Amino acid sequence: MQAAKVKADNFTYSSLIKGVVSKEQRKEFQIISRLFESIKYTESPDEILYNCMIDACVASYNFDIAHK
Repeated sequence: MQAAKVKADNFTYSSLIKGVVSKEQRKEFQIISRLFESIKYTESPDEILYNCMIDACVASYNFDIAHK
């Protein structure tokens, strides 16, 4: 998307996070975590995006990150 100069929004990011979690790729949590950190500095995350991130934390047993 960046190469095509397409700007992602909260819906796009939420879909990406849900997609990784739903595919049972819980070991890929580091990718989700880095993506979320970059989103916080470029976008204004909404409650849906935060909820997707909490779901990802719980699904990957990263409870310490979920409460931050």
